[in-house]
Amino acid sequence: MRATDALFSHEMRPRISVGYVGMYDDRPGHPSHPLVPATWLEYAAGDGSIVSTPADMAAYARMLLNRGLVQGSRRVLTEEGFTLLTQRVVKSGDNAWYGYGMGTSQRDGRLLLSHAGGMVGYSSMLMVDPEAGVAAIVMVNGPGDASSVARFAVDVTRAAIRKEPLPAVPSPDDRTRVPNAANYVGDYRLPSSLTRAAGQAD
Repeated sequence: MRATDALFSHEMRPRISVGYVGMYDDRPGHPSHPLVPATWLEYAAGDGSIVSTPADMAAYARMLLNRGLVQGSRRVLTEEGFTLLTQRVVKSGDNAWYGYGMGTSQRDGRLLLSHAGGMVGYSSMLMVDPEAGVAAIVMVNGPGDASSVARFAVDVTRAAIRKEPLPAVPSPDDRTRVPNAANYVGDYRLPSSLTRAAGQAD
């Protein structure tokens, strides 16, 4: 993985695709809204600073499919290391857990490995189905649901390999509707102390 770095730096900016965000920050996003370049910033913390390429991420996915082996026989992770990477440490949702940097979940009776990434103007998802020998990497440089796309890609490929009926294409979310909108109905008022502070700032 020679084209992968663990930081966003000014020096590497020319080789990174431009990240985009919705132009409006005062309303829910909608596909009809224009996009603008996202704010650029250097970043080196561990929660969103990996810069990589599809080829490098494919190599990483192959390593996961082979439980730590690369190029057929060279081991970069021991079996113990792979088990630690994919263990269930913290429950993160229904049938979902997080281990040492890798998410695991049970879906339709099978194990899935996953890891999401995000930065201002970017999102990504790696999803691996070890039983089927299938992985998907989705890298988005703007608004989008990388997780759903990766999940659908894995499901379609798995079905095609097994010569099973392909899953239906999911319907796009209606972004003009708010789930459980009734939960937000009410009378909202700014506390008087904040009102005074806002008036002083003016």
